[in-house]
Amino acid sequence: MDPTVQVRLGAEYLWNYNNDYFIPVRGGAFYDPAPGDKHSDDFWGFTIGTGLTKHHQFSIDIAYQYRQGNDIQTVDLSHLGFSQDVSEHSLFFSLIYYWKADFWDKANKDEEMYKKYFPKRPGEIKEK
Repeated sequence: MDPTVQVRLGAEYLWNYNNDYFIPVRGGAFYDPAPGDKHSDDFWGFTIGTGLTKHHQFSIDIAYQYRQGNDIQTVDLSHLGFSQDVSEHSLFFSLIYYWKADFWDKANKDEEMYKKYFPKRPGEIKEK
């Protein structure tokens, strides 16, 4: 089997509402060869997605991916000369809750609180 190299290109546009809500719109395209017995199986596809983020509280994302390849060989059946066209549709969903985000905001702004929980900053740690 020969090594393969993936190529991916994407973009995101971010709408900001009142510095509190963020709505991303994402899109991309990719070339994703899979290692094969005699040659790589070439897959091409695209993705689109969006979401909603409430600053320091949660993020919800949804994405769709379409992936297709022609004359894809199945390694287990390659001795039979078997190949197939592949068309995949995938839907992805994620939910992220930012736990204790308020603590980190306060710790970054309040020097005394920062020193209480992080007495030595990385630059102040000296090796013996």
